[in-house]
Amino acid sequence: MLSLTVAALGKQLDANITRSTTPVDSETVQGYVSRLAARFQAGLHTSVVDKLHDPVALPGGYVFIPVSLLLSANSEAEFAGVLAQTIAPGKTPFSNTGSISIIFIGGDPPPRAMELETDIAAVRIMSGAGFDPAALLQYIQRRQPPDAERIAALQEAIRDLPPVGLTDSSEFHRIQAIVRPAPPSLLR
Repeated sequence: MLSLTVAALGKQLDANITRSTTPVDSETVQGYVSRLAARFQAGLHTSVVDKLHDPVALPGGYVFIPVSLLLSANSEAEFAGVLAQTIAPGKTPFSNTGSISIIFIGGDPPPRAMELETDIAAVRIMSGAGFDPAALLQYIQRRQPPDAERIAALQEAIRDLPPVGLTDSSEFHRIQAIVRPAPPSLLR
């Protein structure tokens, strides 16, 4: 029987995704996303890449962010919201105990209860980092099919959080300007 530690499995999956994607060749972009992710959780290994539709979180703290996500967000808080959602408890395929739950890479979406739990965890993470959690709700409403139950659950969770104000930064828009011409000029 083959036995892998969570870290070894994460490293192996990281190598697979790294081989099938191309990282953005900009220390400015990679550094920005790493600093933002560190506001949510220390020790993450982030990479902004092409060829992914959705962000992917792997065991051991490996997180892949599609360059398209940077471009589809209208504000830094929206981008931060999707990043928080990616690493939120309930969605990440690892826990503090080192055990592995289920890894969703493509295929069917996670069960409904897991999606709602992840959304609520994400808005709490955002609020704790000083971002306006309503930005995640705005992103979901704009980019995903309408879902009254999900919207109501997010609105309720946001209502219970202390007010915060950070929604945008000039650095985020500078990063978007760098990645906008990405395919020919910035991807290795």
